[in-house]
Amino acid sequence: MPSFILTIYHKHLEIIDPENIRKDPKSRLQEYLQSRKKPTPIYEVINEKGSSHKPEFTISCKVDLLDDLIIATGSSKQKAEQAVATKILNKLQNSK
Repeated sequence: MPSFILTIYHKHLEIIDPENIRKDPKSRLQEYLQSRKKPTPIYEVINEKGSSHKPEFTISCKVDLLDDLIIATGSSKQKAEQAVATKILNKLQNSK
């Protein structure tokens, strides 16, 4: 079985650069915190509004490296969490 998979994906595997794989903001934030021996971020839904076909979620996130509680919104919990993680990463990069 593994040789069959390698036969199919061999060309693709040769051109993949592991250093160039883009990770989502939540993953990048978690790795950033772990590399500094800090606890993982704490995400919390603080508001849900809108109709079922057009919801809006407001998520807060707290990390040990920032005093502020960071908040973002999105059309799903996942999108709001990604948005708040992006905000935190930007704040952390700008505070260097």
